[in-house]
Amino acid sequence: MTSGKEKRIDVRVSEAEREALKARARAAGVSVAEYIRQLAHLGGELPKRVVDMKLFQEIYTELRKQGGNLNQVARNLNQGLLPSEDVQHRIGVALEKNEKATAEIARLLVEARTGKVIINDSN
Repeated sequence: MTSGKEKRIDVRVSEAEREALKARARAAGVSVAEYIRQLAHLGGELPKRVVDMKLFQEIYTELRKQGGNLNQVARNLNQGLLPSEDVQHRIGVALEKNEKATAEIARLLVEARTGKVIINDSN
């Protein structure tokens, strides 16, 4: 079985250009060859990133659960005996990280829903 891709194009690029192509292809979730083919088909527009929607939804759900758990811990601590200042600080840092990660996942889900990325929703 053939893919219909019999023709080859050799292009010389600098090391910096090569690394940039590799990085952009990786960010788009495709090989360098596929990245260049997509550029050709899209008239020079950058290919969209591929997002596994189910994975993002699972991560987002888990982060929200963790945030709920951390908030329960904080609420209980405020009502009773408080641990050391170090433990309190680490709980605060964990809450901040959770909020930032949840916001990032939410942003990526919005991008997926608005068509800024290609959604791989094969399940």
